[in-house]
Amino acid sequence: MYGKNLVPSVRGHVDNGLGKATPFGSFGIMSPTELVDRTGQEMTIDGIRFVFQYTPESEAPAELTFYLPDIKAFFGAELLSHNMHNLYTLRGAKVRDALKWSGYIDEAINLFGDATIYFGCTKKLSKKTWESDFDHKPSLPSIFFLYLKLIYRLLFR
Repeated sequence: MYGKNLVPSVRGHVDNGLGKATPFGSFGIMSPTELVDRTGQEMTIDGIRFVFQYTPESEAPAELTFYLPDIKAFFGAELLSHNMHNLYTLRGAKVRDALKWSGYIDEAINLFGDATIYFGCTKKLSKKTWESDFDHKPSLPSIFFLYLKLIYRLLFR
């Protein structure tokens, strides 16, 4: 995105946050064999059950999260991460709808509130974040989800 014409050196590099280099040159994407196009869609991939949440126009025009019900693990992707996402970006991406985003967080709480493990996109990608050992207390993931939902709702006002 930025720094394409910099000569690689100690001072000639722009880190993109998700990796140590930005790809340049030709690249491509294979056509999908399966599409995730609705919330609640279930698939078994390599013997692991997935339940998907379709969250378009949250962080990106096409976005999703997934839940692994057999181990009660929720992958929050960019919908729920340790960062407070920009609703308006300097690079000119479409302004994000904070109310819609908070609605998807609410939906995740309702669908996957029994999750005891949360993992998602952070600077240390896909790191397992929390695990609750107490059935009688709210799990840390659900408290985190509520906190983010409220922030996005307040930003909408």
